[in-house]
Formats: sequence, structure tokens, C-alpha cells
Amino acid sequence: MTIEQLAPVRTPSGVRLASEMSSTAGSRGANPLVFLHATGFSRGVWRPVARRLADVAPGIALDLRGHGDSSKPRPPYRWSLFAEDVAAYVEQMPAGQVVLCGHSVGGATAVQVAAQVPERIAALVLVEPALMPPDERAQSAAGTGQSGLLAATLRRQHSWPHQALAEQHLAARSPYRYWDREVLAGYFATALTRTEDGRCTLSCPPEIEAAIYTEAPASPAWSRLPEISCPVRVLRAAGSQGMPSTASPLIAQVTRDGVDRLAGGPSGHFVPMEQPGLVAAFVREMLTGLPGAR
Repeated sequence: MTIEQLAPVRTPSGVRLASEMSSTAGSRGANPLVFLHATGFSRGVWRPVARRLADVAPGIALDLRGHGDSSKPRPPYRWSLFAEDVAAYVEQMPAGQVVLCGHSVGGATAVQVAAQVPERIAALVLVEPALMPPDERAQSAAGTGQSGLLAATLRRQHSWPHQALAEQHLAARSPYRYWDREVLAGYFATALTRTEDGRCTLSCPPEIEAAIYTEAPASPAWSRLPEISCPVRVLRAAGSQGMPSTASPLIAQVTRDGVDRLAGGPSGHFVPMEQPGLVAAFVREMLTGLPGAR
């Protein structure tokens, strides 16, 4: 398998999106898998899943705006803007359909993209998406303490004298300490950046991460679910390690062709980072059921 850093794609709004492709020679004729990460992370967290699937489909992992090597415009960070960016990225890809695989805000983004450019989307794989009906979302926000989350995000350490110290600091803390080692290595490779004075910082600054959380209640993703005509496969977490689930069990019922699956074990919201093998097997199973699957 090879990992190729792709040329940046510029959207109509001027945002530059960074991405990478994992593939083998035998998979390059298949519909690409486009991976969308969660808030505060980066394209590299998908490398272990993409590696496990590189024999059946090329995997293209994006840095959403504000993350990794993509542009970092000033707030607001409305979730609809992520969808506009990704839809523009997909429309600049070669003709044909793609499978969107999104985690958390990436899952919510995938839903909106499928509603905006349905002719380009073959299927959705939603892994612990941040998707709940409005009343359930309000209860969840009250239970987790939205204001506390914002405060914690803004005071989080985000700068270190050098990368080794950053990696040591993060790896010892939740949720990172539960992560698969390969996922963690991919995150460190794409979510940490060196400043001009030689320090190491998070490539998604705390103020951007907080801005994304602030916009969560206004996400239109749930209301777009009934519009989705392609297959939708949802993987939710049964545990609460790191963070409880953010995905409603009603997602698959609201869509026209939805299937819901519960991942066992202690993993919570960060199941793709803790169990990439399980997630890859789920995606592979879904891919074999698509029309024209090889």
C-alpha cells in the first residue's frame, strides 16, 4: 500500500483542503472511500482503516477546514460549511461515485454532502456520527455540560517546546491513551505542526475547535436524513470509554435504506480510533453489498 499526499483542492469559497490517498494497484478502479474525521483531529487518524481496505478501494482522507494542513479561516465554523467544502471536493474528483465514511462531525457532514450531490454518492458509512434528533440533542448537551466542554477546550494545552514532548503529553491523556498505536501515529503525523520559533502546536487551534462545538446545535444534518436515497450504514458504540455515544439509534430508521449496528466492548465515541480493525471490517462488509461490488 502507498500513501500519496494529494494536491490541495481549492473550493469556491477559497478554502484549501489537504488530503491523502491510500491505495494498491489493484484497487484504483473501484469507487473511492472518502474519509472525514471528527472535530479537532486530522486525516491521519484514518490510516489504519484505509490500510485494511486498500485492497478493495482507494481511501482518500481529508483535513476538514480548520484542521491539519487545510485552510483555517476565522469563525464561524458552521457545520454546513464543512459540507459545502466536501461537496466541492467531491465534484472536483474524476467522474463517478464515492463512498463517504465519516466519524462524528465527519458523519454529519457526510449526510449533508449526500443530500447536496446525491448523484456522486454511492453510500454512506456513519461511524459514531454526531447525529441526534433536536430533542435528544438538547438532552445530551444538558447532560454533558456544553459550557464546560467549551471552557475545557479553550484552556487545553496546545503548544509544546518540541514534538516529542507533545506526543508524550497527549498519549498519556484521555481519549488518546485508549487509541490504537497506529491511529495515534497517524494523528501525530498530521495534527501537530511546527511553528517558526521551533515549537510544536495543535494544527486545529482550541479556538477553532470551540467554535465548531458552538455551532453543533444548529447543524441541519438530522433534517436532511430523509432526503438520502443511497444506502446508509451506521456503526454506534455501546460503551462509554473516552466519551459516550453521540449517535441516535433512530438514524437508520429515518433513512430510506438504513442499517444500524452496535459495536461491542468498552469503546465509546472514539471507536474508530480504538478499534480500527472492527471499523474496517464493517466498511468492507458494506462495500461487498453495493451494486457492482467486485
